[in-house]
Amino acid sequence: MEKDYTLNKDVIEECINYFNWKYKEIEDSLTWFFNRYKKNSNINEVLIKVTTLNNLYGAGLRNSKDENRDKKKTIDVVTMASHIVSMNKKIDELLYSKDKNELIEAYKIIESGFDTEKYKKCYVFASKYCSWHNNDVFPIMDSRVKKELYKFIISKNNEFNGDESKGGNIGSSGFYEYELFRSTCIEFRNHVNNFINPPKEYTLKDLDKFLWVYGEKEDKLNEILNDGFEE
Repeated sequence: MEKDYTLNKDVIEECINYFNWKYKEIEDSLTWFFNRYKKNSNINEVLIKVTTLNNLYGAGLRNSKDENRDKKKTIDVVTMASHIVSMNKKIDELLYSKDKNELIEAYKIIESGFDTEKYKKCYVFASKYCSWHNNDVFPIMDSRVKKELYKFIISKNNEFNGDESKGGNIGSSGFYEYELFRSTCIEFRNHVNNFINPPKEYTLKDLDKFLWVYGEKEDKLNEILNDGFEE
């Protein structure tokens, strides 16, 4: 059964509530860590944040003792933490900046993973790490979320399809430009908040949860939403 990409407030709420129920312990733990260790100057604190986020959120880094991944291609958590600490003053300023270009700069510093010649770009980890410091302005660039966002863009059922070139870029497998993804998420948030009647102030994080759950099982949305959870 093909999913309906018409925006529906009840479905949005169900998806968000399901996410909050299913991943409560993970979200609570990460919230505690990132609220307790807001700064990025202490290697012990940063390594705790990097390792915990990577393990609980599947952020794509290699654990230092993991020999099953190609060390030449995937950066490990210790190297990433050291890289972030080396930029601590700049990172802390940029993560909470009011300037769009400085926000993107914070993301790019972390995405580079210290050495782009040696390691793959850490675009998933960078978006998650930035988001957990300041989720009001940093959406998470997850492949599932990106896929669902693209489908809402090309759908004719919700009036969020005005920029065909943008939709094409997001749908392509080579789309890793965070600035475009971020601006599209902001547009989508604004569109949803105005489209829903009565209007509602969903955050970027709310809609990340919605899109992630909506795409969790391609043709089994009803099964997900009827999983016996209690709000």
